[in-house]
Amino acid sequence: MSRATLAERLWSASQDDPVLLQRLQGAWRGRLDVQDALWWHAHPLTPTPTGTPDPATALRPLQTAVYARPAADAHDADGEPGEAGRAPEERLRSLLEERAEHARVLEELLDGFADWTAGDAPVRAGAAHAARYAGDRPSPDRVSPVVDSDPRPPRWRPVLVLVAGAALGIVATLGVQALSPQPVTRDTPLTSTDIKQSSPPPGFAQATDDPLSAIGTGPGEAFQIFAEPPVYIDRTLPAVGSDIVPESVRQVNSWHSYETFAAMTFQGHYCLIIRGRADRVSSSGCSRRSEITASGLRVDTTLRTLPDDPEFTGFIEVRVTWQPDGLFETDVAETEGR
Repeated sequence: MSRATLAERLWSASQDDPVLLQRLQGAWRGRLDVQDALWWHAHPLTPTPTGTPDPATALRPLQTAVYARPAADAHDADGEPGEAGRAPEERLRSLLEERAEHARVLEELLDGFADWTAGDAPVRAGAAHAARYAGDRPSPDRVSPVVDSDPRPPRWRPVLVLVAGAALGIVATLGVQALSPQPVTRDTPLTSTDIKQSSPPPGFAQATDDPLSAIGTGPGEAFQIFAEPPVYIDRTLPAVGSDIVPESVRQVNSWHSYETFAAMTFQGHYCLIIRGRADRVSSSGCSRRSEITASGLRVDTTLRTLPDDPEFTGFIEVRVTWQPDGLFETDVAETEGR
């Protein structure tokens, strides 16, 4: 079970189980509400059902402020004390440290409940509550193995594979045979190579001890994509979750109505994240390095398409697989939704 799925199930079960809620509160060492923390881990950047925003949403504007301004303008001219007078670098460093501490205590909580079973408390509320903030479309995490509830086989459209060219310094896209015979017709490039890599956030090395430097990233290895400089279609560093190391985010296999990312958490786990462009709701799955090396990682989700999507209309099933050899495969099928 992925950590995001465990967090989802704990959040859901604690809504109706006061004993479980008391156990969670007793084990929680964080500053935020434990149920809110579980919700945001399962639904990054999504408000809670009561409307509380994820504190991680503050990361993106701060990162933009730090990366966009010249060094000479890095400090506020008035130099006034207090939050408003602090330089963006200082505020970003402080927020990153807070998020790192939050991620650490949340990891401890989930470790303590790793053997908890949800046999008497199935996931029932998370997706429904998320739908209020996602155009009435749920986006539950479903990590391989996946059992489809719809007995009708989906008509999968072309599969795309992103190859991280660690040795050749290239990023290539390959068309792979899909379950339906349609050829790959997408002519919009998945990536752009003219985007310069931004500097790491201030305080990143101190807060995380630069975990990327320890990754083996040779050709054919599961984590070879991290040897490549990050390339973002929107030309900005995506904010994909409070537990994610910003410098680790790599965009893979994105298309018109969705975008997918590979990234690493502050605890050293690796995640696949699928985010819909129409509703901005993310689904993710995370696993340990050894597990991805052995068997890979897969995440499935249902997304609403953008009105001007040239290929799909309505809703789509997106399945992203992180293969042990470092390839990222994406299957897309049209669906009637739920």
